Amino acid sequence: MTVYPQRWYIESGSAEIWKKEPLLHPSEIEQDSEHTLSRHASVPTTVQCLLFATCGDVIPIWAKPEQDEEVDVLHLPLLFPNGYQSYRISSFPILNSPMSHDWRIYVTQSPENAQVNVAVGQILGVIWRGNILLAKYGNTSENERDWLKNLHRGSAEFATVLLDA
Repeated sequence: MTVYPQRWYIESGSAEIWKKEPLLHPSEIEQDSEHTLSRHASVPTTVQCLLFATCGDVIPIWAKPEQDEEVDVLHLPLLFPNGYQSYRISSFPILNSPMSHDWRIYVTQSPENAQVNVAVGQILGVIWRGNILLAKYGNTSENERDWLKNLHRGSAEFATVLLDA
């Protein structure tokens, strides 16, 4: 599998003080997502991502970057209260074949403090701790500036295959 770690990012505070990550209800996630969209709809870097949630749902959510210059450093304190790690995926795992668009996966910084991810367990039959968020890059060339493309529920099938690889 070819995974390129682009940056390690801790949302806030010290990495030494971990909080127990709560099990969020789908309505809490959707409310936070709608709040992000309503406050930042005019910001061109606000993007719809796909969340494999610990509550068991696969939910399209709205997210915005911390800064417009770094479109893939997203503001996600509700989903990752202890921060997250994210990795850019440029080729399809196992086959090592290029994809038309790169993807970015976001996972918790502290899986030992996260809830078991029911969505991943039901879909893939594996135990995973913490939420998983997937975003898709819109640019198709290394020479083009990075930007993220909106994902919808229809992207869940490919995202699931990508997670399972």
